Amino acid sequence: MFLQQAAHDVAGMKDGALYFLRGIGYLWRNKSLWPLLVVPILLNALLFILFVWGALILLRRFFFAAPPETWWAWILLGAALVATLGAIVFFGSFLLVFVGSVVAAPFYDRLAQRTARAEGGIIIERPFWQEVWRPIKHALVKFWWYILVQAGLLVLFIMPFAVGPVAYATLGFLATAYFLALEFLDFSFDFRGLTFTERWKWCMERKGVVLGFGAATFAALLVPGANLLVPPVAVVSSILLFEAYDQSHLQRKSGEGGGDGHAAGMPDG
Repeated sequence: MFLQQAAHDVAGMKDGALYFLRGIGYLWRNKSLWPLLVVPILLNALLFILFVWGALILLRRFFFAAPPETWWAWILLGAALVATLGAIVFFGSFLLVFVGSVVAAPFYDRLAQRTARAEGGIIIERPFWQEVWRPIKHALVKFWWYILVQAGLLVLFIMPFAVGPVAYATLGFLATAYFLALEFLDFSFDFRGLTFTERWKWCMERKGVVLGFGAATFAALLVPGANLLVPPVAVVSSILLFEAYDQSHLQRKSGEGGGDGHAAGMPDG
């Protein structure tokens, strides 16, 4: 049973990663969405410049510090450098997306709504103040949990030899990928009015797909220049992923109940 579930999750990771590529194709074909990308891309460029500037400030102490005189000091310096680089890459990538999502929220929300409606998605209409506050509230909750997780993972560096850095790099990557996926899937979750617990449950039930999508998003964020386009692409990709997997789940439930396999708001085909 465990091996079967593991194989299912691995296959799901591949499918989730492919949805990021499908988002690129979707945006390329739907040029009417391009005007919604201008402001987010400019904001992402500004945030990326600030991110690089901050990273250089953190790293300059390593480049200008006096070289260690003992072998164990070299090991400590190497571990500190790896920890700093890991924190910059993992925390910085998520922070870049988090701040960009809040600042460019009106554009991303419009982009997500148009994509969801085109795909037959269900959108629950709410008062304007709820439309503004709910995404910010859930973003702050995710950001708080992400900080706690990353802070806990830093404890791994007390482990001997190379086990600590390797464990931190592996688990830090998985945590960042998962939280990135949750960040972009939140658009669909907001449209359906799901609670934070329901969102987490949805992701855990499809953890392979979610992790694959988040990993592809994270990898794309590491490419300078291309990373400016990653957030809007991920917004569209997350809508496509959610509608495909959520509607297939509804079809299975409808089929088990003897229905016709369609739910309200679900497109044919």
